[in-house]
Amino acid sequence: MRHPVAVLMTLASCVGVGIIACYEMPLKFLPEMDFPFIGSFIPYPGATPQQVEREIAIPAEGEFRTIPGVSRIWSSSTTDGCRINMRFESGTNMATASAEVRDRIERLKLKLPKDVDRILLFRHNSNSIPIMAFGLFRAGDEMEFIHLVRTVIRSRLSRVEGVAEVTIFASKPEPEVLIEFDQNRLMTHNVALYQVMGLLQTANLNMSVGSLNDAGNKFYVRVTDEYNRPEDLAEIVISPSGLRLKDVAHVSFRTREAEGHYDIDDKGGAFIIIRKESEANAVQTCRNVLEEIERIKADPAFEGVEDKIFFNQSELILTARDGLIHEGQAGGLLAIIVLYIFLLRLRPTLVVALAIPVSMVTALGYMYFTGLTLNMITMVSMIVAVGMLVDDAIVVVENIFRYRQLGLDPVTSAVRGTQEVMVAVTASTITTVVVFIPVFYMQSGEMAAYMKQFAVPMTAALFASLFVAFTLIPLSTSRMKQEKPRQRRREDSSVWNRWRVLRFFHVHPITRLIQLYAGILDLSLRRRLATVVTIGAVMLITAYFPYRRVGMQDMPTLDLREIDVQVSLDQNFDMAMATDVFEQLKDAIKKQRDELDIKNLFTRYGPGGGSIDVYLKKPEEYPMGQKPPYSTQDALNILWQRLPDRLPGVDIRLAMPETRREGETAKTVSVRLSGDDSARLVQLAEQFQWMMRSLPNITDVNIGVPRTKQEVQLQVDGPRADNAGINPSVIARTVDVALRGNRLPYLKQGGREFPVWAQFREEDRKSKDNLENVAVIGKTGLVPLNQLVSFGKAEIPSSIERIDGRNVIGISGKVSVNDLLQVQRELRRLMASIELPAGYTMDVGDEFRELNANLANFGTTLSMAVILIYIVMAALFESLLLPLSILMSVPLAFIGVYWGLYFTGTSLDTIGLIGCILMVGVVVRNGIVIVDHINLLRSQGMTRHDAVVQAGRDRFRPVMMTALTTILGIMPLAFESRSGGTVSFISLGRSLVAGLTTGTILTLVIVPLFYTLIEDVKDFIVHFFGTFYRLRHAPMPEPSESPE
Repeated sequence: MRHPVAVLMTLASCVGVGIIACYEMPLKFLPEMDFPFIGSFIPYPGATPQQVEREIAIPAEGEFRTIPGVSRIWSSSTTDGCRINMRFESGTNMATASAEVRDRIERLKLKLPKDVDRILLFRHNSNSIPIMAFGLFRAGDEMEFIHLVRTVIRSRLSRVEGVAEVTIFASKPEPEVLIEFDQNRLMTHNVALYQVMGLLQTANLNMSVGSLNDAGNKFYVRVTDEYNRPEDLAEIVISPSGLRLKDVAHVSFRTREAEGHYDIDDKGGAFIIIRKESEANAVQTCRNVLEEIERIKADPAFEGVEDKIFFNQSELILTARDGLIHEGQAGGLLAIIVLYIFLLRLRPTLVVALAIPVSMVTALGYMYFTGLTLNMITMVSMIVAVGMLVDDAIVVVENIFRYRQLGLDPVTSAVRGTQEVMVAVTASTITTVVVFIPVFYMQSGEMAAYMKQFAVPMTAALFASLFVAFTLIPLSTSRMKQEKPRQRRREDSSVWNRWRVLRFFHVHPITRLIQLYAGILDLSLRRRLATVVTIGAVMLITAYFPYRRVGMQDMPTLDLREIDVQVSLDQNFDMAMATDVFEQLKDAIKKQRDELDIKNLFTRYGPGGGSIDVYLKKPEEYPMGQKPPYSTQDALNILWQRLPDRLPGVDIRLAMPETRREGETAKTVSVRLSGDDSARLVQLAEQFQWMMRSLPNITDVNIGVPRTKQEVQLQVDGPRADNAGINPSVIARTVDVALRGNRLPYLKQGGREFPVWAQFREEDRKSKDNLENVAVIGKTGLVPLNQLVSFGKAEIPSSIERIDGRNVIGISGKVSVNDLLQVQRELRRLMASIELPAGYTMDVGDEFRELNANLANFGTTLSMAVILIYIVMAALFESLLLPLSILMSVPLAFIGVYWGLYFTGTSLDTIGLIGCILMVGVVVRNGIVIVDHINLLRSQGMTRHDAVVQAGRDRFRPVMMTALTTILGIMPLAFESRSGGTVSFISLGRSLVAGLTTGTILTLVIVPLFYTLIEDVKDFIVHFFGTFYRLRHAPMPEPSESPE
């Protein structure tokens, strides 16, 4: 009041900083999160799963197990290599963990087979999610175009600002130098394949051998004997007789046999995935990439190039941002309308509404300096706060105008009105903020990460609104002129006196509502027992009916309007057979293109199977007012019915990739069996499979046993091998080279490195007769392989999975209900009824683990939030009992949450739990204002009953105003209709709206009621112990003297 210019300059500075921050802050889809996972892939193509497990998985697990903080190690051994995922404990520094993993990888290289030339490391965080996926294709020579993509387009895209990694997939493999041995020539020249491979491994030499001094100068010495052309390789001498490589093999520069196929709507080309730098703006990076694509298409060297954008993260971000901004604007407008309806004055309404933009922009400045980004979670936090930012200003301005109506001048009204509610308003804001303090003690999990991002913007905005309420509001209202009192009509000559109905409407509806509320409050205070019994009955009905029927899920799903058709093929399929199967599937899908509004098909497959990604048109791509003919789930069901269902050796599965978690859909649950014997695990899994099928809520129960493959096993004849002087390991390595080939040192040419691969001719590699005649060198010369081994056949799994060094098998099923807690209880009941052998364990899958972690976080946070709120209120009221009357509004608010979710058919999920925690801090604000005013009136001499009723009258208007502005501000979020690639926060919005609505209505009655009950209990306790104390310490009466 004394320094108006200083107040205005402070607010202007905060707004200016916030506006600058709004343009400078990175715009991202998800907040920066460092997940406690590190993955590794060790390629070892052509080996059996057992060989990969024995030679790679077990040594790798042994090394990684020594890393501090590792809580679980999962490995999968396949014919391609070994995939390892490590989960770390909560609070582990993932940068340090990554360094530890790299250190163990260096040690591991000494134990792995020599053919392992690279180990890939993956660190899981929000920045590892691709921001773009698109295809480039051009008619004509596909091989030449793919070469341009790999050599020119990759480098151009890599130079785009913000791009960190460019990954390219194409049907045409990169050209290699191929050395194809002729078995007949090897036998003719009496040369062993394994011996030639050893010579080739050392033929390409480039080695530093030290240094020397010459004429006072120091020189480093390097010995080189590198081949730079395929012809140089062909001239290498491979035997003492002068035999050269070209005499037994054909050396050429070409591609190997294609092992995979990619096409986009039947057009061959390249599929490109873009990942951004960690600090880059996702939206701007996507724009930069799109601009570069347009420049590439305009380049004459790339004439005729077409592109198909499959995924553009900037579209998701901008669509969600625009939707949230629209909902925030709608909520803010509704809040302002409510203010005007209650205040019926334009200038005070505009002054209070000014708290919204000022607080929001100030919060943006704080977010910028604390390193936060604009993402879906922080934006939702600010949208939810829109209706709450006027709460403090409403209480202040309403109290100021109450004093002005009593006849005080504007300045005195502003000072006294603000000072009177300053403590209560500050305490109510603190109670909302303290609910976020426990998030810093949360365990790891999605809820912990999201809660921290949700808490900071809202806390900053609320404190900014508190500052505005105590500075700008009284300053502005003190400058408003005193309104002239309206002259009342003379009732004796007015029509209002003759018609009672008209007289009723002559009074302001809010006044009538206050009178009705005062009557209900007075009645409840006189019938306290009946009111308490009624509330207890409502709570029991809630616990029995909606609480048991509202489902509990993990995270809300994201609908990207995409369907994945996953196809697994039998091992007897080759590329030609796989092509025939996928052409049949694509033809069946194309017939549904018009009906389902299919936009694109992206196909990728190999001899073992692949997938067809079906992209549907998104809602925003339709004309205004037109909607998709089918939801994504309905389209999936239609495709499932119309795809060929009897293709021999073909297994087809359909999924919505947006809801997938580690290969499963969001409505898929699993149980995991672990033990040492794989065969015994399969038996136990089959037994539990039948038990799971008996559950009414689980369908399509499957065992995650990998499809078996036929294997030819070679049994070494030990005595014959000893007589020939041949070590069994030499036999194994010879067979390995004969079937899989061998990677040789790279050929360097023109500044590029080309892979060199030595193998039998393709037609010889697939022949058992050729394998039998492979010669192995011994002490007596060359010995054919068929004289050293015997051939047999057996079945092997296509993959071997291990967790913490033990084999595991998963049993999965699809659930038909939304309550995962109910499903978990049923599964645990079944698990308790099955008797497992010693050394075997069973546990629920990761989807339940994450759900349980989120619930544990919720329980801890809610408990700590209630305790902190109690501490704040106890300090405010200087009482240990009065805060209990206000805390009674918390369970009453949860009554509204469950009834609201039940009637709207909404399941409670992790995002909804965040809304419940926020609701606890908001719902007690109204109780604080009421109880604080009751104490004020009683200190002025009112009786308790009159003070309670009068406080309800005086605070009804600000309580309803703050509640309605908050509820209406969230209402658009609760009933959003967006879909197709946007994040849903419906559960959060509906939890808040239902809880605050019920909590506010009941708070107006229950808080005053329990205020009187708790005070009566306190008086009774004081009276009882006081009487007991007086009786115990009263002086004993002296005995009367007896007459003599």
